[in-house]
Amino acid sequence: MTTPRYDARPAYAGFVSSSVEALRDVFQRAEAIDLRAAEPDKSETAHESLLRTILPLLDDAYAIICRVAARFEEAGDDDPACVEVGDIAALAGMALQERRGLLAHPQPCNHWTYLENCERSLRSLRKSAAVVDGALTRYGQLPPQLDPAADLERAIRVRRRYATLGREIARASAQQLDIQPRLRAVSRSIAALLNSDDVGSMRLGDRRELRMLQFRIQSWLSTERPSDVVGERTWEEVIAVVSLLASVNRRSELVAHDAVVVAELVTMAACSDDTRALRAAASPLLGLDPELDALLDIHVPDGYERERWQQVIERLALERNIESTPRPDTERSTRPASRGEVPTTH
Repeated sequence: MTTPRYDARPAYAGFVSSSVEALRDVFQRAEAIDLRAAEPDKSETAHESLLRTILPLLDDAYAIICRVAARFEEAGDDDPACVEVGDIAALAGMALQERRGLLAHPQPCNHWTYLENCERSLRSLRKSAAVVDGALTRYGQLPPQLDPAADLERAIRVRRRYATLGREIARASAQQLDIQPRLRAVSRSIAALLNSDDVGSMRLGDRRELRMLQFRIQSWLSTERPSDVVGERTWEEVIAVVSLLASVNRRSELVAHDAVVVAELVTMAACSDDTRALRAAASPLLGLDPELDALLDIHVPDGYERERWQQVIERLALERNIESTPRPDTERSTRPASRGEVPTTH
């Protein structure tokens, strides 16, 4: 007869509940900080004020996470569930403290680099709080509230915005317009992006590049006799910024998401030639790959180039080390063998 394992959850219930509440409070305080308001003020006083706002939040989050790690490490190796929570909290605390150190002891840097360090610190705080909150709510069987998927949803929306901008720039280029109407079209597209609801979800560095580009375009357009040479050089900068925005695909939440979706597409493509279903399943990947974006274009008929869908999906799977599922040879497997032909066995 085996002795039933002691369930430590009731003994930890109060601690879990209070820790979750504290983490959610600091998370919401971090969410309330809008760095866009700090972008225009480059003074040292403004930098110090921002530091005095963010550092206490990082310290509060770190203290809560350290208490969680210490409390659950006390359980030793007897309860795997406790060990898991303790390990997650310890790792989250290390990541948060490393980011805090980089912000508190910055190397000499310009205004935008400083703001990007602040942005990374706040993002680290939110991710650390969310992952520890998730571990605690699973352990305590509490309803989850901090949803790590929120970062993914924001990243997908931003990527779609960038893809739309890239498509509009490609269209202006394909129309072989003179440089002035091309840059006017780009200026309108950038203005629409910067005025969209998703601008707050864009990385600060992306907003900076777009605003600087918009300023250079507007400066050129407002010149009485703009130089075509300068205009073409500005167009090259437009292409460079669009290429830079593609780095959104390196966000950790998108990398994990895209691998799952591509794997699902591999399975779907192996079992069906329904390009409408493939398009629906692939729609969250808009902005990931130019060839895939072309297939997702709403002006492309649903039955367009089934082989091309297969090729693009196979390439995306290969790039992500996802094993391709062999397509069934339906013709060979379903047609009857001809007289005198020996059926092939596998």
